[in-house]
Amino acid sequence: MNIAAVLREADGLQKRGDIAGAIAGYQKVLKREPSNIDALFLLGQAYCQQGQVEAGSKLFRKIVTLRPNHAPAHALLGMALARLGNPDEALVFLEKAVRADNTLVMAFGVRADILAALGRDREAAENFQRVLALNPGLAEVHCNFANVLQRLARYDDAVRHYRTALKLRPDLKRVHGNLGRALFALGRLSEALDSVERAIAIEPDSAQLHHARGLILKDLERYQESLSSFDKALALDPSDLASMANKATLLQILGRLDDARAVLKQVIAREPGNSANYLKLSQGTQFKEGDADIAAMEQLLSAAGARSEAERIDLHFALAKAYRDIGKPAQSFQQLIHGNALRRRAIDYAEHAALDRLDRVCRVFTPELMQAKAGAGNPSDKPVFIIGMPRSGTTLLEQILGSHPRVSPLGERDVFEKAFTASTGRGAAEYPDCLADVTPAQIGAIGAAYVDTMGALAPAADRFTDKLPLNFLYAGLIRLALPNARIIHARRDPVDTCVSCFATDFARDQPFAYDLAELGRYYRAYEKLMDHWRRVLPEGSMLEVQYEDVVGDIEAQARRIVAHCGLEWDAACLAFYKLERPVVTASAAQVRQPIYRDSVGRWREYGEPVRPLLAVLGLPEQTPF
Repeated sequence: MNIAAVLREADGLQKRGDIAGAIAGYQKVLKREPSNIDALFLLGQAYCQQGQVEAGSKLFRKIVTLRPNHAPAHALLGMALARLGNPDEALVFLEKAVRADNTLVMAFGVRADILAALGRDREAAENFQRVLALNPGLAEVHCNFANVLQRLARYDDAVRHYRTALKLRPDLKRVHGNLGRALFALGRLSEALDSVERAIAIEPDSAQLHHARGLILKDLERYQESLSSFDKALALDPSDLASMANKATLLQILGRLDDARAVLKQVIAREPGNSANYLKLSQGTQFKEGDADIAAMEQLLSAAGARSEAERIDLHFALAKAYRDIGKPAQSFQQLIHGNALRRRAIDYAEHAALDRLDRVCRVFTPELMQAKAGAGNPSDKPVFIIGMPRSGTTLLEQILGSHPRVSPLGERDVFEKAFTASTGRGAAEYPDCLADVTPAQIGAIGAAYVDTMGALAPAADRFTDKLPLNFLYAGLIRLALPNARIIHARRDPVDTCVSCFATDFARDQPFAYDLAELGRYYRAYEKLMDHWRRVLPEGSMLEVQYEDVVGDIEAQARRIVAHCGLEWDAACLAFYKLERPVVTASAAQVRQPIYRDSVGRWREYGEPVRPLLAVLGLPEQTPF
């Protein structure tokens, strides 16, 4: 028998799809020569192709015993073992394969896939990189590599490889959704939406894709469309708890608090161990004595050793709200102390640098600088900045003013800071020290960029509001860049302000707010800066509104606010709680209610634990009793 001829004939049969005929030919050779490496290798391949992976793996084992440096046999044995559910052993043989031949693309590729499946993403990334160095034209590898990069939070690299995969294989449909998720993580929302919608056009019945679309639309502030996407995801997969929880969040933002509670109750019933759901529930619920949710939270917290710090923080803040609602202020404040201590431990807050920055703003913005830099700003009179400490009543003031038919309330925006960095080429950390070098043209550009961005969100409005509280850092620069803008400073009792900050789970991190002494020192630094602005800003450019005066006589204060903004009075401003608009801050529930006085002097009910704050604020003579 001509062994070589028989092998050639069997190999031809295998390539033409006649696997059974090929197997018969290889077996014929092996009867004559049981250790024929070529026949063993080709027969092992044929078995695996036919689905007889176990049989194929035995032949590959025989080859690597007979010829220890046979790299392809080691590689195929690794592949077979992976298919048989033995990833650890598979990696051993794949390692031997690449040691024997470091150009073996197949071995690196399979090794990368196994490592990725095992969650060993850094090692997987190294192997994918090696594959693409050897053969950059493999679209599937680019896609798989991008998936790993996305899990490693290397989103820019992931996007690049997803796009390469699509360039190589435009028909690789599964890439679009993953590309959209990576773009979303980078904040490139319009591109992310385009990619996810392409994916939905291909897979219209994918609940995951509709969920992803909902998340992107939520960040784009297209809240009704976002809600529709989560509803679509739930119609396709009623067990999709992530879409259900996000739907509840949207309902809260839209002011549909009863609907939000109902959805959250469903989520909690299905996922009673998820602390985040209880925190969301607490933000729009008035708890009553005996509520089962309180007992459930207490039980979850009692098993704190089995929960992460983030989960415990959620439960501490949720229970603090619940205990306050049912008239247990001492227990409420203890929960706040525990929750804030955990959160403070998890963040890096350089207090000295934060306080020094506020002090440097005072030193930089001298009357001389304000005079020297004046005259170059954008003339628009549309912006209204509502500034102050968080929890000082900024949302209430915006809701009152936003109820006026000529005003568009735009919420908390970091647009001014972004306009500053884009127009000057300076990072936010360089403020305020770089002001001496900022040119008149750049000051004008800051104002123009701000008006262009905000104006696009409210093109028909005569005024629009920006209520990012910490814009108090920029009040002097706001005056220079937008000399006709209105500034409203929201003020509130210092202790009530700080205690309310301490009691709030902020959507935007406020690193100074998680320790009573640090909070008090930050408040004093803020107060010093506001005193400086009173001296430096032109008289009449900043209106100061005291929260306690608003709740005492809302009409008088509302009229002051409206007049300051150069608008005629409209009684709709008194029915601010009826304004239907998205509210994403911690005040979302409160501004849906008529004016109430309960929060004035609330700090006194907490008792002795407030003492450290009083001492820092310089109010030791005051007693909470």
